[in-house]
Amino acid sequence: MPCDADLLAAVRARLAEPGALGGQEPYRFAALLEYWGSEAASALPDVLAALGTFPQQMTRALAVVRTPEDRAAAGETLRGEARSGRREGRLGAAEALHELTDEAEPLLTVLAERLEDGDPHGRREAASLAAGLGPRAAVLLPALSAAVSDPAADRTTPELDADIAVAEALWRIAGRAEEAVDLLRGPLSGAGPSWMRWTVSRAARVAAQLGDAGRPLTEALLRLLPEPVQTPVAVLALCAVAPETLDGPVTAGLLLDSVEQDADPFTALDALIGLGPAAMTGGHRRRLTELAERDLRVTASRVEGTTASADERFQERAREVLRALREPGEGA
Repeated sequence: MPCDADLLAAVRARLAEPGALGGQEPYRFAALLEYWGSEAASALPDVLAALGTFPQQMTRALAVVRTPEDRAAAGETLRGEARSGRREGRLGAAEALHELTDEAEPLLTVLAERLEDGDPHGRREAASLAAGLGPRAAVLLPALSAAVSDPAADRTTPELDADIAVAEALWRIAGRAEEAVDLLRGPLSGAGPSWMRWTVSRAARVAAQLGDAGRPLTEALLRLLPEPVQTPVAVLALCAVAPETLDGPVTAGLLLDSVEQDADPFTALDALIGLGPAAMTGGHRRRLTELAERDLRVTASRVEGTTASADERFQERAREVLRALREPGEGA
């Protein structure tokens, strides 16, 4: 939604009375202001006024709703919130400060606290943010190693997700492949109810980042191949970890099975690119052409109202993949 003077005035009027805001209003107003950015710079005083009541929602808006001249003042406010503000808003303030000024110290402090507080959701978020900092987060390595769950316990899905995030952080911060591999073994076992598919998928994507250092996970990844919902991420990971274990044409057929079942079809297309043209037989190309051109929807399992646009994006991507995987000497 473009910035409009009347709409901006209405948002400012609501933010001027933060105690009167209810429900999703703080989130929606903050999202609007963040999207508008410096066009909404006149709302900076109102964002500051609402910051104390809604720190979690307003910190990111504060980082972008400003003119260049406001940068120092916005940074100082965020720095104060990150160091001594309300607990629920400190992480958002530290993130926004880092984005605004590249200052990492307050963010590292808050991440260390989150890693130590025992909540798996907080550990996962903190580890993911630490991974994004790379070697600058080396000071967090002891806290990351201490934040993993007990592998002998009956671990919950949030605990496994947190361990996967820690594995990624250990790898991206310090290249600690052995620890990362050990943390990924459990989630990649494939055992568990259907809702574990996303956890397994996240683990496979981290395994792909390890490249050759992830070879000890090869057997676990190969065991995922026959499951249509896991085939695409398993292939992506194996292309990076142990590409020689994949039979190209057979694997391409499994990926097309996944697409036809609406089982992570976009990732399946990416995996086909990873396999390369040599894996595609004439039959494979005909199947993919049919998927790219047919009227019948491919992507059906979407939120109501988004299926059509998702399917259009899929078909556009499928045509791109077809062009990329032409047979040698085939015309455009």
